[in-house]
Amino acid sequence: MATVAKQTPAPGKVDQSVLFQMVSQPIKLSDEGANTRGREQMETFNDSGFMIRARAETGEDIQLWTFLYQQRSSEVIINGDLCQTCLIVSDFPADEQSTMHDTPFLNKGQSVEDYYKPGDLKITETPSKVTWSLGGREIIATKDLWEIKGTHNGVRTDLRARPLGPGFFHVGTFEKLGKQGAAGYQAHMAIEGEIEAKGKVYKITGYAVHERIYIAFPTIPPRLEKNRGGGSNWLHCFGPEFSFYILNASVGGHATAMVQAGGKQYLAGGDANIRTTPTEYWIDPKSAQRVPCKWDIWIKTSDGSEMKATAVANGRSYYYWLRRGGLLTVHQFKGDSEATFTMADGKVLRSKQFFHNEFMRTYYEQVTGD
Repeated sequence: MATVAKQTPAPGKVDQSVLFQMVSQPIKLSDEGANTRGREQMETFNDSGFMIRARAETGEDIQLWTFLYQQRSSEVIINGDLCQTCLIVSDFPADEQSTMHDTPFLNKGQSVEDYYKPGDLKITETPSKVTWSLGGREIIATKDLWEIKGTHNGVRTDLRARPLGPGFFHVGTFEKLGKQGAAGYQAHMAIEGEIEAKGKVYKITGYAVHERIYIAFPTIPPRLEKNRGGGSNWLHCFGPEFSFYILNASVGGHATAMVQAGGKQYLAGGDANIRTTPTEYWIDPKSAQRVPCKWDIWIKTSDGSEMKATAVANGRSYYYWLRRGGLLTVHQFKGDSEATFTMADGKVLRSKQFFHNEFMRTYYEQVTGD
């Protein structure tokens, strides 16, 4: 287990470092519960969901994002419960795998008109199971198995996921969640099952990240602030040899990362030890934005191990987050990476991997005289 020193925010600023902690420990079923009792009057962000990267038996490359949220804060304009499903399916020939495409995609859930009323999301807890349900989607957690079921946005899922190692609690542990505070993790998992969309059933095997985050503060850290300038990256790569994860932001120098190999996590913190450097760009015809589509990635872990990767996107989905005072754009890239992990003892792991990057950037902020 490792921790990073708490960073002090500038006067008048909301502390963003709550999202960039470093704790590795096993996931407990109690982490999956609502955790809202006694914190009802606070601003809240509460989510549970999965991002899936997998190959279908018929060869298609699939990226599925399916998340459930509770949002109660001044920044979101309208409080609500959210169910989002975003799906990309592609089948590019080998010579187009490293070329960016204007991929079609199915997406519904983050637009204000998609919000459900507060309280519509149901979280049911028993000693052996926790179930989140909204909009036809269910996420069911037991001790060591997660199931993703139901139909939302025309996408039916019947999926089963199992952890490949501990959780990376970059938002803190639930045991230390007090009257106000934050907790949450990313967990890399193996996944298999069925996804059905537009009348076609895809039987898949692959990888997933399960995110579970709860934040309750008088004021939620504002996304517009965190994603200024060059934006932020929520990046995952998966291969049989190892996987890795990065969350960073170009403003404030905040970054955390983990490399997972053999059921063990190797942790890194701070932008001096974590880099996601764009090396090629693409103009997205849907958003009319110039966005990165190829990256050189580098992680130096706290034990002296080093991870290097080159990631190339070949498809994307796109949507916006409307917030009080501005707008964020979100590009979710899918593609491939080639990575090398050199451990401190000299052992080298090489891996061809599934790649995902949720690239978030503040597009517009309203400037006032206040």
